[in-house]
Amino acid sequence: MMNWHKTRLRQAKVILFALAQCGLLLLPLAAQAITKANFDKVTTTFQWETASTVIPGLACDDCAQQINIGFDFPFAGDRFDKVYVSSNGLLSLLAGVIEYNNGNLPTSGATATTSALIVPYWDDLNPAAGGFITYATLGSAPNRRLVVSWNDVPHYP
Repeated sequence: MMNWHKTRLRQAKVILFALAQCGLLLLPLAAQAITKANFDKVTTTFQWETASTVIPGLACDDCAQQINIGFDFPFAGDRFDKVYVSSNGLLSLLAGVIEYNNGNLPTSGATATTSALIVPYWDDLNPAAGGFITYATLGSAPNRRLVVSWNDVPHYP
């Protein structure tokens, strides 16, 4: 499996890891002109990591709950120690975003709140109809990571 990361973020050695059936989408907090991005190609073996703590308050449709990450996570020039987990398959670093209509990002009316998103499952999910959402902070400093899983959560009908 190929893993791409920016050279300047390698020193942080902190990974926010959301288990997902599709890739992570990381958006900057503010729009920036990017003239050249430096990426390194690293080959690694993927090992499944289990998130075992059920997030209370997420057995609902279109809701979000804040959890502590357990470490400072550097993202788009800022540091975060909490994340909002949405029932609709996304993580927000600034506010409880519950939007279920996925689309092109960033939007023309993007704000800091709607741009600080990690959207691994972003869809109209419904934990009120079944399944559960779990998380775990794994590893030790400086190599900690957050794992979030949407387990058997069905789509909204």
